[in-house]
Amino acid sequence: MKPVLRPNEPYLFVDKVAVEKDSCPECKSSNIKTYSVLSEGGWWNVKKCQDCLTSLDRQPAGLFGSMSTLTDSL
Repeated sequence: MKPVLRPNEPYLFVDKVAVEKDSCPECKSSNIKTYSVLSEGGWWNVKKCQDCLTSLDRQPAGLFGSMSTLTDSL
């Protein structure tokens, strides 16, 4: 089994996925993206406006966010 190495980068970034055919109800921007965040209560999958940061949707993402464990597949 190979050891898991620590990242060399000083900062880690999450991949943000653009949402098509959606607009912000606050600022009317179409710059909407979905991604995982760590907040109070654990990990969440969010859909947010990237211009004014209005949350359009927020769903629990599981105990470890985007990572899955072996027990998740049972």
